[in-house]
Amino acid sequence: MIDPYIKTRQMFVDPTRGDEEGIWSGPPISAKDHLYGAAQNTYRNQDQFPMFGINYLFLAPGVIPANKLNSAHPMDFMRGETHMTTEIDDPSGTVWFTASKHYGDKKRGFFAVNAPGMWQTIPAKKQYVIFAGSTPCSGDWCREANTSKPGALQETNSVYFNDQQKTPVVFIDGHCKLMTDVALTDGTSYLTAVPNDGARPKSNLGGCVITDKAHYLWNSNENFYEK
Repeated sequence: MIDPYIKTRQMFVDPTRGDEEGIWSGPPISAKDHLYGAAQNTYRNQDQFPMFGINYLFLAPGVIPANKLNSAHPMDFMRGETHMTTEIDDPSGTVWFTASKHYGDKKRGFFAVNAPGMWQTIPAKKQYVIFAGSTPCSGDWCREANTSKPGALQETNSVYFNDQQKTPVVFIDGHCKLMTDVALTDGTSYLTAVPNDGARPKSNLGGCVITDKAHYLWNSNENFYEK
């Protein structure tokens, strides 16, 4: 729908970070192209690493078919679960997308961002996919103990914050706000959550949990994963 209106691939680049790795420096190319560079503007990299990521866990969660869960590479079979905007109770209070980063790598983004407090929400739905790295809180959000350097107050995995702890957030109704990590985690235990805060059914990475669904900005409706 939006392809005819895209005049430049730079719209996928966060202007405050730029395109250091050359992912968006030209049209996507394949491995057969003589200009191919694995870390540059390939089809795969442009699909995976736009610098703005969707709130996928509530808007288009990744799902692995039940009969593929025990396969050698279950993620190969993941598909997005479609949801309609009519399911959203509060369009002006539901995150659509925000600036993203790939597992702490601020040079590139990621196509999806993790909603805070999701580790304890989804475990019963074992087919749902939550993207995570291997560091404490990489799959969820928590405050970092070391506050001595700018931008080091939070571990949010896939949401990018600048040195003032702010990120641009676009809501379902289309309005955009520059928000701090604290404002964006309203309705969770983010301010008191710490890394490795106990074993979880799917992860021991720690992080915040949802405490107030009415003020939580990421759920399309309060009973999304309880149907």
